[in-house]
Amino acid sequence: MNKNQSIEGALSQNRAEEQGNDLWEDFVIPPFYKKLDLLIAKKPRVIVGGRGCGKTMLLKYLSHNSQFSPNRSQIPSDTIYHIGIYWRVDTHFASMMTKRSLSDDTWINAFSHLASLLIGIEIFKSLNTIAKSSFEGLGQDDINKLDLAALRNFDPGMPTTAGDCERHLTDRLWQFQTWLNNVRKIPDPVFLPTSFIKVIISQIKEQFTVLENANYFVYLDEYENLLPEQQRIVNTWLKHSEMPLIFNLAMKRSSFNERQTIGNESLVAINDYRDFDLEKFYVDENAFDSFAAEILFLRLSKNGVRDLPIVPADLRDVDKLEFRNNTDYKTKLIACAQKMFPGFSQAQLAKDVFKDKPLKDRLKSQISAALSYRNSKISVSKFMKDKIPESVIIVPALLYRKRERPEDILSQLENQLKGLENHFTGKRGWTHNFFVGCLLLLYEPLNRICPIYSGFKTFCQMANGNIRYLLELCHRSIANADVINSNSIKILQKHQSAAAKQTSTSFLGEIRNFGRYGNRLHTFVLRLGGLFNHGHRRKTQSEPEPTHFSIVINTQPLSDEHQQFLAEAIKWSVIFEAPSTKDKSPLDSETTEYILNPIYAPYFKISYRKGRKLTISSQDFRNLIDGSVNDYERLLKNYISKWEVETSNGTQSLFSELNLAK
Repeated sequence: MNKNQSIEGALSQNRAEEQGNDLWEDFVIPPFYKKLDLLIAKKPRVIVGGRGCGKTMLLKYLSHNSQFSPNRSQIPSDTIYHIGIYWRVDTHFASMMTKRSLSDDTWINAFSHLASLLIGIEIFKSLNTIAKSSFEGLGQDDINKLDLAALRNFDPGMPTTAGDCERHLTDRLWQFQTWLNNVRKIPDPVFLPTSFIKVIISQIKEQFTVLENANYFVYLDEYENLLPEQQRIVNTWLKHSEMPLIFNLAMKRSSFNERQTIGNESLVAINDYRDFDLEKFYVDENAFDSFAAEILFLRLSKNGVRDLPIVPADLRDVDKLEFRNNTDYKTKLIACAQKMFPGFSQAQLAKDVFKDKPLKDRLKSQISAALSYRNSKISVSKFMKDKIPESVIIVPALLYRKRERPEDILSQLENQLKGLENHFTGKRGWTHNFFVGCLLLLYEPLNRICPIYSGFKTFCQMANGNIRYLLELCHRSIANADVINSNSIKILQKHQSAAAKQTSTSFLGEIRNFGRYGNRLHTFVLRLGGLFNHGHRRKTQSEPEPTHFSIVINTQPLSDEHQQFLAEAIKWSVIFEAPSTKDKSPLDSETTEYILNPIYAPYFKISYRKGRKLTISSQDFRNLIDGSVNDYERLLKNYISKWEVETSNGTQSLFSELNLAK
């Protein structure tokens, strides 16, 4: 394996499920960790966040496998107070535990039995994990002396030693799985109640002095995959959690819809639990960028890359959080990551257009067409100011605006050249506001990806708090590169931009597998991205970089089904929900904006930044979701006509099944 393959492999595993249960050496404590109070919490926690935001990594880090890892050389004495049990819901088993001629009571008892078996097995495993770790006070000989005869009150066939009990519960788990597949052929097993778990814990605490103050925290991952009746059971456990057994939940956003318990009570936030949305901790841009850089550097350091601005041990030391949140440290991290994955400044992007003949010729052609549209006799050459290329690139959009006279635009260009006050760099901020949209429009029909999608900070913006996306962008960039020096990694922008397109396409394809609405979500994103693609190609760039929308409730409000579809799109992070900042109409759907996940931007050749909002009617929104091909074609044609957009070969390739000709 060459160095490229080794470094590339360091980033290839971008899912927590691929990294096993012991994450001690792979986990980076997030900057907001202390705010969660997870290790000292006496009240259940509900952890919320989209795919790839780090929920599973966090829960596995809190489990006994990581906290008492054999790779942890020194384990503080108070670690024993918090013994984490990680439980990921098996979607297949969850879906099988309903109906099939059995009563609801039977399925409630069956689900509780499954929980008792799985958690019981994991508690016994935790004893072995602790005994094999560097923690002092509990050895294998101690575990062998544990007397569990009290468990025979639940199961007369239960052995009395820990090892035999674990094996017995494992056998019963396999028997339960067999019964679950043959419920009409095999008699019901004797179901264990969840009080069985509490008795195991009480026996351990009574017989081991070192564990007398220990508490067990069950972390139930992917709560949203449970059936509603199973969620009510879990809610009951959560509501009645108390030391030494606390239940905690993790789920995708917009998934905590069932608050009822199996009784007459409902869960109440703050009273019964505290919830944390992990992605909201990344509102500060540098919070995610620096954290992402640390994860990247840790992966690289484990695969031989040297001279990185991290100390791996510090990344898993809670006492080092204050240092890691220092501005100077964050700046150093991000600077190093940008050196590895350099982007282009706006000025450099503009200069490269003037150095690239096809791009420069297209810019001239755009200016010429705009001048013809305005019936102007000014020569194209007068606008081609090589010393201020950023401003020249937005000239075509300005020329198409009827309020701006070509002579005045040229005068403003000349003022900028002379260092005088001007509208390009002055208060009106023409260049700042319209450069990105105009650059994308310049590249749009060409058979190459715009280099605007390169650079570490750009990768972080496209990842939008999703570590998995960030690692995949870096992984594909390295895979695209020529042989690189592991001591001085620097990936060319062309390789990064290609990686952005590859990653965007790959994650777009994944949408089909997103739950029961997967295919509809995929169609919706294709159609929404296509609409934004056309919005980006508006000649005037009057509404630059459209990447989000709000819904105008006109004659017909959204149905419950369409509201549910929106919730699913948010749940799977296909779109993000945000409060509106500029409501142009009192008819907007409350004050809510919906932002297309920026990871899809390179595929659609649109901006990854939050630009202007597109306001669409409720009928258009319904057509985006499940209208026919003809409905969508009519929708696009209406916008194309309104925006005076010319369809191009590049656009047609994205929507080859549509007839978009005027």
